[in-house]
Amino acid sequence: MGLPLATSVQHAEQTMDSMNACYLDLGIALPELDRIIKLRELFGLRSCANTLARLLNPSNAPFAVQGVYHTHLDERHAKVNETFSSQQSLVFRGDGGDPEVNRDRPTDLYYTRSGATTKVVLPEADGWAMKERDFSVATMIAVWRGDIEHGYARQAVIASLAVYLILLEKLSQQEAEQRATELWQMRHKQALPFHGEH
Repeated sequence: MGLPLATSVQHAEQTMDSMNACYLDLGIALPELDRIIKLRELFGLRSCANTLARLLNPSNAPFAVQGVYHTHLDERHAKVNETFSSQQSLVFRGDGGDPEVNRDRPTDLYYTRSGATTKVVLPEADGWAMKERDFSVATMIAVWRGDIEHGYARQAVIASLAVYLILLEKLSQQEAEQRATELWQMRHKQALPFHGEH
C-alpha cells in the first residue's frame, strides 16, 4: 500500500482527515491549470503555469517545500513565498528540479518565515557518489532495508531530511544533519509493506 490516490477534491479532504497524507493529481484539483501545463508537450517549453503549480497549497499546510531546476528560480520563489505570511517555506535547486538535495554541489537554501527570507548554503559533501540514470524501485527498497549500501541515496536522504528539519524544527545545520543521520539509522527495515518491484 502506497500513498493514497485521491479521485476527487472531496476524497482528498476525507483522506487527509483520516490518514494525514494523499496524492491529488493537478488534473483533478485544477484541470484548467493542468491543461496549460500540458501545453509543454505541444510547444516543448515550460510556462509560468509550472511555477504557479509549485506554489499551490490546497491543504493550507503550515510548511511548504519547493524544488526548482533553473538558476535564480529559487530566489524568485523565495520572494513570492514572502507574500504568504501563514506558511513557512523552503525552496532550493533540487536534483532534477525535485525537492531532493544533490550533495555533489553546494546548495543554496532559501528559508522564508513571517515574510522574511534567510539564505543558508549547504556545502557539497566530501567524496563523490554516483546516481544511476534509472533508479529502480527494487534498489530503493533494498537501500531502505539496508540490504545494499548506496552512497548517493544515503547522502540524498540524509541531506534532504536535514534541510527539512531546519525548516520544521529550526535546528542549526549541524544539529539537523546529526538528527537526520540518527533518523535514517533508526528506520525500521520492515516498514515497507510490499515486496519486489511494482
